[in-house]
Amino acid sequence: MTHPEYAAKFEKCSPLYGGLQMITLAKRAGVTLVVAGVMLTLNSLWYAVLMRGFYDRDSGSWGAIARDDPSFLFIGLSFLTLATLMTIAYPHVSFGRNRWTRGLALGIMAALVFIMPASFYYFGTTDILVGEVMVADIGWHLIEESAAGLTIAALIGRQVAQAAREPNQPMREPVEVTP
Repeated sequence: MTHPEYAAKFEKCSPLYGGLQMITLAKRAGVTLVVAGVMLTLNSLWYAVLMRGFYDRDSGSWGAIARDDPSFLFIGLSFLTLATLMTIAYPHVSFGRNRWTRGLALGIMAALVFIMPASFYYFGTTDILVGEVMVADIGWHLIEESAAGLTIAALIGRQVAQAAREPNQPMREPVEVTP
């Protein structure tokens, strides 16, 4: 089998064959950066501005264990990781065909899968998230991650929906392989 024949067969077996080819790696990286930025901005507004007094007053030992000089590298990495996972997962969320419903479902799932278990863990092992603080934190993350899911829907939702309607349609003409 020659290289062009192999390449043509491999292309048809690729999970990106068809409409999802429109969502290039560069575009997914861009979407990931935008989504991470949205979550970081919302998170900063919530914790540092809107609810700062509430968390300072009611978060138990948070002040005793919080760093004086937070590592913004790792804070950014946490948002990039969650944004990457959400961007990868979006095309596979099958909760309705409406892109906004899919984005909202993705955000709620991300909050429930990633944030809620961590909140329960902290509640069980520390006195950081106590009572209404844990409820407020989980509620906030449902909003924050839903906003991230809706951002993904706005940026790539149409392309994912097109790929779902037209599976296995190449973005370019298939390569003719002659023996």
